[in-house]
Formats: sequence, C-alpha cells, structure tokens
Amino acid sequence: MRVLKHISDLLSQPEKEWQLISEKKQGVKALFIGYLMPLLLIPVAAIILGWGLVGETYSGELGFLYTKGWDIGIQNALIYVLRVLATLFLSAVIMGHIMPVFKVEIDFINTLRLLTYAWTPIFLTGIFLINPKWAWVQLPGVIYALVLLHYGAQPMTKVATPARTSFVVATSFVVVTVYAIAHLVFSSVVLSMRLSAAPLPG
Repeated sequence: MRVLKHISDLLSQPEKEWQLISEKKQGVKALFIGYLMPLLLIPVAAIILGWGLVGETYSGELGFLYTKGWDIGIQNALIYVLRVLATLFLSAVIMGHIMPVFKVEIDFINTLRLLTYAWTPIFLTGIFLINPKWAWVQLPGVIYALVLLHYGAQPMTKVATPARTSFVVATSFVVVTVYAIAHLVFSSVVLSMRLSAAPLPG
C-alpha cells in the first residue's frame, strides 16, 4: 500500500523521501484522500474507543467523577479532526505570508504538504489516545515531527541552509499557536453544546 510505504520511508530515510515528495505533483484532494485521511483514522478510532471503553476519572470539589461514553468519544474525535484540519490549513495560509522573510517562494499546497507529511509521527502515536490518560505518550511523535520538518524544509521550500533552523522555529511557533487557538475554540463550542443539552435541575 502506497501510504504505508510513504510512512515507512519518511520515518526511516527522511532525506530521500522528502526529495521524492518535493518532486511529486499532488493537489489538496489527493493529499487529503490519499494520505491525510488514512492517518487521521488512527487517532480518531483510538479516541472513540478510548472514551467508549476506558473513559477517564476527574477529581473535583465533589470527589471523583468518572466520565465514559461513546457519545463523548465521538465528540472528542470530531474536535480532534477539526483541530488538526484547522491547524494544518490555517498554518499553511499564515506561513504563506511569512515565507518572504526567509526569501522563500512556495505555494499553499506545498506548504500544506510539508506540514501534513511532517505531522506523520503525531498521527501514528495517536494510537495511544485509546487511553485518555496516555495523551502525553505522543510527545516522542511531536519531537520526531520537528525532526521531519527540519529535513523537509529545504527540499520543499528551497530555504537557504543558514535560515533553515529559523524557518523551522517560526513554522513550529505558528503551528503550535494555531493548534492552541483551534483547541480552545472547538472545545468551547462542544462544551456549550453539552451544557445546553443537559437537563435543567428540578
């Protein structure tokens, strides 16, 4: 399967695979259906199963509260998908305005491809979301995503070697900021929906 080969080569020989990716013509639809969606299924399935079968215990003023349910899993999975898509697409748009600072000319689709392929290890470690308490285990995936971004910056953007580290730092800052804002927005919307649907006391 082509997706599995992409994943394997990107993780094991990133320099070579990034070169092949940079030479490949790929539109948004092909990227979305052929690569992004199959990888998104990993954390999405894990989140739904995690909240449906495992759940999580919270401590509060009234003691411990155990939360579990398939509906919660589906809602959290939806938040995750919206958060990731918003982060990738909005970050690609923002980076398009920042690229001239690094004397780089790259279109939206190639910026989106750079971010999406670099996100690969985060998608893979999303399997650990099958237990809501294991979210921190994704940290190695985040670190390796930065490594992939570093390897992919030059072949995808042709950024000069001296500016590559600065480019990676700027890109990472944009992605983290957009991700945090997207998380806050979508989580707030879902929380509001839950509260409005909750039965009134008495």
